Parts: sequence; C-alpha cells; structure tokens
Amino acid sequence: MDIRSLRYLTYFALLPLTGATALAANWPAAPWDGDPAPGIHLPPAHPSAAPFGPQGQKPKPLSAPLLVRCGSNARGGGYARGSQNTRREGGINSGEFHSVNAAAAVAPPGATILILPPGQGSTTCVESVDIRKPLTIATYGGGRDAVIQAPPNQPCLVADIPLGDALIIDGVHFVARDSSAVCLSLKAGQVELRNSHIDSRRSSWALDAERSVTLEVSDTHIETDGAGIRTDRAHVDFRNVDIDISGEYFSKPAVSRRDNATAYQSPCDGDVLPRVGLKLMRTDGAVEGGRISGGVCAVSASSGTHDLRLTGIGIRKSVTGVEALPGEQGNVMLQHIDIAQSLTGIAVAGSVEASVIDNTITDVFGAGIDIADGAHARVDGNTIYADPHGECIVDRSGHRPLGRNICHRRASTWLGRLFCDEDRGCWW
Repeated sequence: MDIRSLRYLTYFALLPLTGATALAANWPAAPWDGDPAPGIHLPPAHPSAAPFGPQGQKPKPLSAPLLVRCGSNARGGGYARGSQNTRREGGINSGEFHSVNAAAAVAPPGATILILPPGQGSTTCVESVDIRKPLTIATYGGGRDAVIQAPPNQPCLVADIPLGDALIIDGVHFVARDSSAVCLSLKAGQVELRNSHIDSRRSSWALDAERSVTLEVSDTHIETDGAGIRTDRAHVDFRNVDIDISGEYFSKPAVSRRDNATAYQSPCDGDVLPRVGLKLMRTDGAVEGGRISGGVCAVSASSGTHDLRLTGIGIRKSVTGVEALPGEQGNVMLQHIDIAQSLTGIAVAGSVEASVIDNTITDVFGAGIDIADGAHARVDGNTIYADPHGECIVDRSGHRPLGRNICHRRASTWLGRLFCDEDRGCWW
C-alpha cells in the first residue's frame, strides 16, 4: 500500500472522532483550489453585499420599506436623512420622503412605500401620484388611514403598470374635490385595492380602469355624488365593495310603468356623467357582496368574451337596480341580489345573454324584471314584492324564458300572490 492510500484510510478512520472540520482541513487540495470549478460561473455579488456604497456608506437593503411623511412637519427637499423615530422601528428604510412621488421615483420594482397618516407627525399628502412600476403603497401603523388628496383638476393617482406586474394599495384614503379628473386612473397592469376609501365629490369617476387592466377591489368604501367605478374590457374581482351615491332620490311614480316599447333605453347612457355605482363595460370576472345605495343605475354591466357574474349585492334606492347591456359573447349572471325601493329592479336589454336567478326585489314601483325584445334570458327562482302601481315581470323577448318565480303584489287592503312559470305564464 502506498503512502497516499494509507493517508486516505487514516482520514476516514479518524472522521467520527475529529469531525468534518479536521477532514476538510487536511484533505488534499483539488487542482483548482481557490478558484471555481472548471466550467462553473458564479453570479456576481448583490450590490448590498459590498461593504460601502458610492459615497462610502453601506447601501440600504432593497427590500426595506420607504417611509413617507407629508406636510409642514417634513423638512424640505423631498428627501431627508432618517430620524430616531424611523430607526427605532425595525425594517424601515433609514430615510424619509416628503411625498409619495419622491419615494416612488427611487423605489426599486416590488418595493413597499409606507405613508404616515395625519396626526402622526404627518398631514394629508396633496399630490397627484404617478406610478409606473410594481409597488405596494400602504398606511404606516395600525391606526387611521393615510390620506392622498388630488390637486384641483388632477387625479389622485395614475397607474400605468407593465403587463404582468401589480400595484397593491392597502388602507389608503383618497380624496377628490371639484375636479374634472378621475380620482384613481388605471391605465394598464394589475391593480389590487384593499381596505381603502375613496371620497370623490363634485368630480368625475372615483375609479376608472381602461383596457388590459386586471382590477381587484376588496373591503373598500366609495362615497360620491357622481359616479363610482368604470371598467372597459377589463377583468375584475370585487369583494365587499360599498358605494354610496348621494343626491336627490327619485320620487315614486304616480302611474304604472306600462308601455309598448320593445327596446330597453338605458338611463345611464349618454355623454353626461351618469350617477352610477358600477359601470362594467365588456368586462369579465366576478362581483361578490357589498352594497350600493342611490344613483340612477346601481350597476350597468355588459360581459366580455367570457362571463361576468354578480352575486350577493345589496342595492337600495336606485332608479334601476341592475341593467344588463349588450357586450361580447359572454353571459351576464345575476344571482342572489337584493334590490329594494327602485323603479326598475333588473333590466335585460336586447341581444343580451343573461341568467337572472334567485334574486329578491322589494318595493319596486315600475317593473321588477324587465326583459326587452331580442334578449336571451333565463329567469328563475326570483321573488318580487311589487308596489300597487308596479309590475312583477315584463317580458317582451318572445323567448318565454320564465322559470318559476313568485310575485307578491301589494294593494291598499290586501296582499296578492302571483305565480309565473314558462308553461302557463303568470296567474293568481
């Protein structure tokens, strides 16, 4: 046995006693000791691994949130060195920005921007925020929301995100007043709005999502005297979105809404900004839960190439609760919607594929369900409580789409009950 083989055997015999450290220290050197193995290329070190930055300071970790402190308490210039407050809170970048735009300009893609709310050494951020990269914008701390207010005739926020990337907004209060601009204008990309509040009065739309936008809104409240959310050829996922549309509520009609018109005329179309909660044009996706109060139309919807599903929405005091309008080849499904005190509960326009199932319509003054000529609608399992001057179901489609629906007709001294089904029509 040669000396080299004896050396290897000795190492293995001593391994349980000396451990891997002794073995590694005495193992014969590889031909490439001190260099990477032949053919292996190691990636360059991350910039944060360098001991010092360009000015001799260690760079901040790219994952650390950026803190925004707006208002008169902020020291001028848009960016300032960190204070003791920011250093004491673990994980926060050691600098402060005095506007959201200043932080967004230097934030790397995927960074988080935290805004101090009013009353915590900060005030309302009066600016029009422009976001063109994936970011998360949220309120710092667990108290009241941070506030972003739009300057006159400017949007609160414009988002133009690369397709495939996302902007996340969590717990922020947006304010627009006396403005011709949209409060939140979404141009492209994916936008997630959570736990937020939009106060848009004497202004344009509270939120407008253009083509190619994927929009997720959850647990958010919108107050407006104009219009709520508009989407065009977008994909939506709305959960528990509440919209209050202030303004004069329509008066109860003196006569029944009986006419011979064959085409449904939308009260929410036209060049004038409509008072509508949700205007979903050629849009796919789902709207679940939430409530809408007031307005000319609570929901005006048309499907995209796939389907649009609206379920579990509570609607009060709108002239028209839900209208389904012509769009692409998808189906509009209206299910488990609770509508009260409206002139028209649900209206389905001509050339629309719709499913109107298991809805409850109460105190309707005109038509509970109005199906226009040329519509293809399945109407089944609905319960309607009609005013003495109202009608339960007006079907002008000629397709006899009725399943079994129940109509309670209120009169001055008694409550009648009307049954409607596909085979026999409606009867007392």
